[in-house]
Amino acid sequence: MKRRHYILAAGLCVFASLCGCGKKEQKTESSTEEENVTVIVLDNDKVTLTYTGYDKEADGMTFTVSNKTGDPVNIYFGDVAINGETIQPLFGPELEANATEEDVCMIECDKAVSVLNGILFIDNDAGETVGHYEVKDVPLSGKAEASGDQSFTLKDGAVQVFDNDKITIAYTGIETDGEGEDAETCLAFEIYNKTDELIQATFDTILVNGTDEEPSYMTEALGHTYGKLLCDVTDPASIKELTASVSIYTAEDELIDSYSIEKAALK
Repeated sequence: MKRRHYILAAGLCVFASLCGCGKKEQKTESSTEEENVTVIVLDNDKVTLTYTGYDKEADGMTFTVSNKTGDPVNIYFGDVAINGETIQPLFGPELEANATEEDVCMIECDKAVSVLNGILFIDNDAGETVGHYEVKDVPLSGKAEASGDQSFTLKDGAVQVFDNDKITIAYTGIETDGEGEDAETCLAFEIYNKTDELIQATFDTILVNGTDEEPSYMTEALGHTYGKLLCDVTDPASIKELTASVSIYTAEDELIDSYSIEKAALK
């Protein structure tokens, strides 16, 4: 399987867990969007996760996290749906055995979502995943309603290049990924997942100047959300029509299907 686009961010997971979502040094009591919020998001034999509000100073949603295991662990969201997009926060607290940390910023966003959908991961101190749990349609306020099926809307300037009963693919332009010597110029796409379950999507090949190239990234999208996919090819500006092959997989890396795209106009 190919690398996920957030693989470099995973190495920063421990650092980010110390810093929180924002760059603040301490949390103020009056910074949450809703005061005295207490919503149990997940509770099992390994972890209890409680939503405690939105911290404006940290620009993120805060949680109280309890490690119920007898071992030190790192607890974080691998995927979360924010405004119809699946993002990978990838930071959370490192907790000692049977420890609790309060008001931890785990999801960076402009404002709190009313309904939480995501996947929570637990890693041991060797970095191995020992548990992952789906958080589905958990209301975070009294006015919240289940998200249900949400249609995908093309952004201004985006071009739809593929559509079937499982996914829609939209080309959104050329973007620079990274900084300095590591910067790459990439084709940017949004992959909308029409199914109820998380999928992984990747371009197997993209035709560039007569040669098939293999982009190295893949993306994830929770059910009825989209994931952003960058494709690192040698000459993205030369591609005016997209000829490519794309595959989608389950969360367990099992192939769902593969599709061909032939000369889809990018403008």
